[in-house]
Amino acid sequence: MSINVIIMPNYLVIGGISSGKSSFAEQIVKDVCKVNKNSKIYYLATAPITDDEMYEKIKIHQDRRPKDWTTIEEQIDIVSRIMEIEESNIIVLIECLTTWLSNLIFHKADLDYNTEKLINFLATNTDATIILVTNDLGESVISANKETREFQKHNGKLNQDTAKICDSVYKVTAGIGIRIK
Repeated sequence: MSINVIIMPNYLVIGGISSGKSSFAEQIVKDVCKVNKNSKIYYLATAPITDDEMYEKIKIHQDRRPKDWTTIEEQIDIVSRIMEIEESNIIVLIECLTTWLSNLIFHKADLDYNTEKLINFLATNTDATIILVTNDLGESVISANKETREFQKHNGKLNQDTAKICDSVYKVTAGIGIRIK
């Protein structure tokens, strides 16, 4: 006798800075909840408060979130934090991969290990619907700064690897999401 294992869907929402990608991803969460009313929602926030401007941006995101969403703050080991959740049939919105990548670099964490861990988790996940938000840095100009170019390269590779295994990928521009996969 074989058992049908249903792998939970993964969504990737990609866009430029202030493109509306976060609001679009939050709407995906709400739409998934309409279909699966028993899901518990987790918002995994990766952004540290680094200055007043970042504090204000984080506050806007917090104020916009429904109160019944559980917030998890994690800058580095996002996969372990998701795996600590004891329920199944959950929805996890990860905000955002680009900030997470920046955290990995800042804290000198192993990029290859951590990104591979995320990709493997997404490919084998059976307990959660995962919605990932990320920045598209590939449409910006080529920086004169070597570190910036290196970051853009890592971000682009992470986005490509994530998009390959996600069931749905949306590009958001001016608040409008277009499904590209």
